[in-house]
Amino acid sequence: FTEFMKTYNKTYENHEEQERRFKIFVENMAQAKKLQEEDMGTAEFGVTEFSDLTDEEFENFYLNPMLLRNFTPPPLQPVAETPSFTFEKHCDWRNRGAVTVVKNQGKCGSCWAFGVTSNVESQWFMRTGRLETLAEQELLDCDVRDKACKGGYPWTAFREIIRLGGMVRSHMYPYVAARRQCRYPRDRIAAWIHSFISIPGNEFFMAARVARHGPILAMINAKSMKVYKRGISRPRFHSCSPYHLNHVVPLIGYGTSWSSSPGQGSGIPYWIIKNSWGADWGEKGYFRLHRGSSACGIARYPMTALVF
Repeated sequence: FTEFMKTYNKTYENHEEQERRFKIFVENMAQAKKLQEEDMGTAEFGVTEFSDLTDEEFENFYLNPMLLRNFTPPPLQPVAETPSFTFEKHCDWRNRGAVTVVKNQGKCGSCWAFGVTSNVESQWFMRTGRLETLAEQELLDCDVRDKACKGGYPWTAFREIIRLGGMVRSHMYPYVAARRQCRYPRDRIAAWIHSFISIPGNEFFMAARVARHGPILAMINAKSMKVYKRGISRPRFHSCSPYHLNHVVPLIGYGTSWSSSPGQGSGIPYWIIKNSWGADWGEKGYFRLHRGSSACGIARYPMTALVF
């Protein structure tokens, strides 16, 4: 715990609070140990910057409080095309210039804004060849349907982007991790979308879509990510229920891990997922999740923006 405090520059207001955080830290280490023992992939769990937070604090500050409520996504325009049975075995849109750098939402439940913005950035690149770094703060301030740091839904955010006419660059509307008065400069729009669609919750189809049309958006149960460090996570159902969605993330690629050592991840298919907790978390801000088992509910509500 002392090393954790030094590494992450943690200070507490008094000795009693430090003792309370130490107890929470111990509980999180026990959770990490259990996840490590049960994981069927190659993931490593342990100390992260979130290791002194309770589950409730973690969900309220870094996940999406609105997704924790009962919700029914509205009907979306379905994908009309039939998936091809032949597509790339490995795809990583970072290598093709279609993904902006990892960002940091801070102590704010705004993953919905970061996920949607990342999807729009990539889809704009797919259509125009230009990668723009867009402003999440525009959505926090000007999206009248969602709740800024208190959470939001990707489908309402897409509709708000269409209503606003597009998005501006991030340097023109810097992120402050709080809702402020809307000051959207409509004459400085850098990218826009025409509509958005749902994608069938089939991971074969999802991978084919990513390979041919670029990154897509998904909602997942990210509770175990509080203590995730690296590797391919393949959690058991009871430790990552697909019915407890709480985080919005872009899927920017996929692959398969091969190893010559038995039991060390040989032939494990995975998704490459961009997160919004900064580049110091996970695998330089990314994480990998098993592909093919709808792990953590990743195949329940995939969708994407469309740029014509």
